[in-house]
Amino acid sequence: MRETVDIEFIYVVVPLNANEKDNMLSIIGGVTADEFKNDKDKIIEPDTLTESHYSSETAQKYLDAYNSGETSFF
Repeated sequence: MRETVDIEFIYVVVPLNANEKDNMLSIIGGVTADEFKNDKDKIIEPDTLTESHYSSETAQKYLDAYNSGETSFF
C-alpha cells in the first residue's frame, strides 16, 4: 500500500497506558519491500510492545481517542 499510495506510515496500535515506555501494542506495521529488506532492525513486529516509540503525551492522545468509543485515525 505504501509503495502505490502516497502514505508515509501505516500502523495499527492499541494504546495501553500513558507511560513513557511500553505504552502501545503493535497490531500492524506497514513497511515497504525496501524497508523489510534493509531496515529489519527498525521494524516494530506485530503483537509486541512499542518500547519508547511514542511519548507519554502521544500515548495519552491515543488512549483518549481509543476510550471515546469512536473509530480514530491519526
